[in-house]
Amino acid sequence: MAISYKPLAALGLSTTLLGSVGLAACSNETPTDSQPASETAAPEEASSPDAATGPATTPAPVTSVAGEGEGGPGGEGGGGEGGVNIAAAAEDPAVYKSALALVEAHVRAATDALAEGRREAAAEMFAHPVSEILIDLEPVLQQQGVTPFDQDLIEASRAVFAGESAEEIKARADEIIVVLRNARAAAPDSDESEAVVNARVIADEIDRAIAQYLSAKNSDAYEPYLDGYGFYRTAQAILAENEARIRSEAPDFMEQAETILTTLSEAYPTADRPETLDADTSAMAVGNSELQLITSGL
Repeated sequence: MAISYKPLAALGLSTTLLGSVGLAACSNETPTDSQPASETAAPEEASSPDAATGPATTPAPVTSVAGEGEGGPGGEGGGGEGGVNIAAAAEDPAVYKSALALVEAHVRAATDALAEGRREAAAEMFAHPVSEILIDLEPVLQQQGVTPFDQDLIEASRAVFAGESAEEIKARADEIIVVLRNARAAAPDSDESEAVVNARVIADEIDRAIAQYLSAKNSDAYEPYLDGYGFYRTAQAILAENEARIRSEAPDFMEQAETILTTLSEAYPTADRPETLDADTSAMAVGNSELQLITSGL
């Protein structure tokens, strides 16, 4: 089930608040093996995304959270960002947690973009998950006993536009991540261990980070790079939080994930896009294929 993009009015974000910027929605194309995705809209431009589907970029996608188009395990494509398989999220903890990881990725990207002086992009990053994920995910959150928290992201976006300091915004972001962690703990039950579930979430974030890097290389737009940076940082954070269990239960996964994250740390050195994107994408693709295969066997 693809997401439905909601009008800005439904989010309580007025054109007065957003000025001429609007909320540039995340892109809707996923790289394929033969041709990387591209984005032509600059981050300053407002856009209204259309639902799209794309072919999988890896032999074994790992979650049902959609990519730039629907993707991930249980979806219809891989990598990228946006979209949630709502039905799967209500039953599968990996899909549920991956949806929350997408929100976290935007929060991390927003915070670090603001620290780099990218105020406009930061405000957009905070707002994107509301229409892209949380409105459709709300029934699942309520089913799991989680109080919806989309307003926290809306207020953070407003605060950025209103000129709050980077320190104040960072405090807001930290609070949102705590909320996300609490929501993650309310995931649906599963026969899979927590380590395996979290490994699937990490693999999905890595897949998305690589897809967005390929997209960023194909244009001068800032947004795909910033999206990918957020996915990389979130994969890194979740792996660090669950390192002991994953290393114990899935050592091969741990080793491969650490290898790819090292490569991604060079691809995404900061939230500010480098002048040239010259990371080894072939190594990324090969390493990611191996990671997805390991993940499918967990």
